[in-house]
Amino acid sequence: MTAAIGAINAQLRADEQRLRRKVLGDVLGRLLKIVEEERKKLPARTSSEVPLAEVQQAEHVELEQSEGSAEG
Repeated sequence: MTAAIGAINAQLRADEQRLRRKVLGDVLGRLLKIVEEERKKLPARTSSEVPLAEVQQAEHVELEQSEGSAEG
């Protein structure tokens, strides 16, 4: 009986982790799509016009995405 309960609990935890990963992935995809759409609405700027804070933010996001993909 104890072994059966342990097996069921392990399966529930695995299912919960898969569901969380799927939800997070869906949200990230939608956010990236929205960001791209909003970026298209902005007037074109030269690289000298881009504030340093935007460049740093973009680098931070790229770093987080590459770290997230390494986690698997």
